[in-house]
Amino acid sequence: LTGTLTSELAGGETTSLMLDSTNIVGEVTTFSAECFPLAYRLLFNGPATMGQGAAGTGQSTGVGLTFHDLGISQDTVGLPFRTTIDGEIDADCFGGAVTLATEQSLLQGIDGACPSDGQVLLSRGAMQSHLAYRPGGEVAIEEDGMGEVVLPSCMDPALLACLHSSNRSGRQRVQPPRTAN
Repeated sequence: LTGTLTSELAGGETTSLMLDSTNIVGEVTTFSAECFPLAYRLLFNGPATMGQGAAGTGQSTGVGLTFHDLGISQDTVGLPFRTTIDGEIDADCFGGAVTLATEQSLLQGIDGACPSDGQVLLSRGAMQSHLAYRPGGEVAIEEDGMGEVVLPSCMDPALLACLHSSNRSGRQRVQPPRTAN
C-alpha cells in the first residue's frame, strides 16, 4: 500500500504515516450484525515514514522506518476498547530494530484520544523500556536503571520524534520537552 495517513493534533501539529509499498494484511475476527468489523488485526511489513509538522504549512520532518511483522489488534466489542501491539520497528534514530510486546492490553474509551491503561515493553538488544498508559492520557516511560519520564499525553511530540540525549553510560534516553520557568 502506498499513501499517507494524516492526523491533526491539538495545537495545530500534524502527524502522518507515509506508506511506501508497505504490505498490510488485515484479518477481521468479529463482525457486528450489520457486518461492521468489531475485532480485527492488521499486520504491517515494509518501509514507511513517520512525519510531524505544522498544519497548513506543507512542511514536516520525517523519520524513516521499516515494519517487521508489526501486528496491531483491536477489540471494540465492549468498552473500553482493547488494543495490543506486537512486532518490530527498525529505524536509524532508534539505533536499530526495536521489538514491541504488549504486556497489558491498552484500554481506550470511545471518546478518548489516548489509552487510559495498559503497558507495552520496548526492547533493543539488552535494553528495555516500559511504556505505561495512565488515566487522563499520561504516558510513563521507564527505562532500565534510568528512572521514569512522564509525558502529559500520548499525543506529546516527544513520543513522535527521535529526541535523545546521551548519558554517562552511553545509552540513549527519551527526553521530555523543556518548559519555560
